Amino acid sequence: MPDAPIAAGDFAEYFAALWGREPFPWQQALADRLTASPESADADNDWPPAITPPTAGGKTACLDIAVFALAAQAHWQQRGWPRRAPRRVFLVVDRRVIVDEAFDRARLLASRLQAAGDGVLGRVAAALRELAGGPHEAPLACFQLRGGVYRDDGWARSPIQPTIVCATVDQIGSRLLYRAYGRSFKAWPLQAGLVGNDSLIILDEAHCAEPFRQTLTAVQRYRTWAESPSTTPFRVVLMTATPPAGMERFPDEVTAAADRAHPVLRRRIEASKPCRLVVASKASGRTAEDVNKATAARLVAETLELLRRSSPVAACDADQSHLPLDLEASRSAKAAPAVAVFCNRVDTARRVYAALQERADLDSMLFTGRMRPLDRDDVLAGPLQELHVDRAEQRRLARPLVVVATQTLEVGANLDFDLMVSECADLPALRQRFGRLNRLGRPVAARGVIVVRADQSNIDTPPDPVYGSALARTWDWLRHHAVEHDEIDLGIAAFDCWAPGDSGELTAAPRHAPVLLPAHLDALVQTAPQPQPSPDIALFLHGPDSGPADVQVCWR
Repeated sequence: MPDAPIAAGDFAEYFAALWGREPFPWQQALADRLTASPESADADNDWPPAITPPTAGGKTACLDIAVFALAAQAHWQQRGWPRRAPRRVFLVVDRRVIVDEAFDRARLLASRLQAAGDGVLGRVAAALRELAGGPHEAPLACFQLRGGVYRDDGWARSPIQPTIVCATVDQIGSRLLYRAYGRSFKAWPLQAGLVGNDSLIILDEAHCAEPFRQTLTAVQRYRTWAESPSTTPFRVVLMTATPPAGMERFPDEVTAAADRAHPVLRRRIEASKPCRLVVASKASGRTAEDVNKATAARLVAETLELLRRSSPVAACDADQSHLPLDLEASRSAKAAPAVAVFCNRVDTARRVYAALQERADLDSMLFTGRMRPLDRDDVLAGPLQELHVDRAEQRRLARPLVVVATQTLEVGANLDFDLMVSECADLPALRQRFGRLNRLGRPVAARGVIVVRADQSNIDTPPDPVYGSALARTWDWLRHHAVEHDEIDLGIAAFDCWAPGDSGELTAAPRHAPVLLPAHLDALVQTAPQPQPSPDIALFLHGPDSGPADVQVCWR
């Protein structure tokens, strides 16, 4: 054990030693909560059920905090206090891109702890090594579990090794339910025991994984049914801007006010994002192909108009070059802008991309969920790297870059755009999309456009196949709050001022998982032999309406 136990007051020094900057107020407050002495009258050493940090507020730092809390509580059992910080941390998100980014951060955290000598990092590493079994053990192990990469079972070799696992819903969910994908039945109970005990499951972008959240809630409840309940901690934490109603949220109002006053976060929160509301008048009636074609044409026109008004080096049509530019935007534009165009349909996205591909004065790329995982990874690791938030301040594009995407980019890559054009969707989706417009609050004239099809601009229109009636209701609500029914500010601070307290009618109906019954668990825990029939765990991970598999093989 280190000479001086890790305490809450060490977190700021620990964080600065890792990343070279001080923690945000919410990060410090969470660390204080998890490491407060149990002897304190107001101590609450448990993770909050839901964490709702501000946009671009560094939510992946929850990994740093979880490791710090484990090191701080390493000596508690010697003093008669139960350790509440789990040894294994699973960051679970239903987006491969976020899994990769979180894994990169976790590996960097582990390498710096491994190399630490003295100071606070050395003390944290020493405490973790003691938990791992001795001074010659690694302080922290990191692993990645997702489709398309080699899956290393090293995380399951030791039940006492402090570990971070970044994974998708399928990989962790299948292990928790005794049906580990890609593994022998002999490994199923072992990996289920490690995921279900002494573990913290952080479900990132939880609103995208509602069926799995419901299954995790059921598992939490069933863990208390044993005649001798397990004493090892098992925590489920949601990270989402829209947690279920009635659930405790973190940070509280005091900490949130401190976040808003922080100079870095204040710049991001108060950044203005004016957006025009436009109706694609020709996108109505006729066939779906005609509607998509008209919608795509309007999206392309609005993209070119934004570019023309935003930068003197931006693309513009020859017959529009004589129109006046937005001088304020021109002065602030030190390079060509990056633009995101969000479409609700793959067909629409492909049409927009095809039209932009014909232009010689800009670069464009397509990013949809229909892409092969290999191609998608190549795009993210290649051209899109220039748009990552870590490079936003230094980015200097020679020509405008337009990224045409579907919903797959809403909560995917951590990108920062200068301009944005989006089809209307439900309110949470729009908030996610425009959260990637000037994500860091840079001194640029960020602007956006929201386009709605004419046949979806009335609340009496038929429900959208993806967003239901929430799309038309959201459009009606946006127009009601817009200035002269034309422009609305979707900046974080502005949005919080007029956003509804209950956005149920403006949110697409979520998918639900079947109820996980004791009978299901009785069948799932039987692994050798596996009972027939056996529950289909995909239903408990993604719900019954998740659609067909990405790949179907027919054998005759």
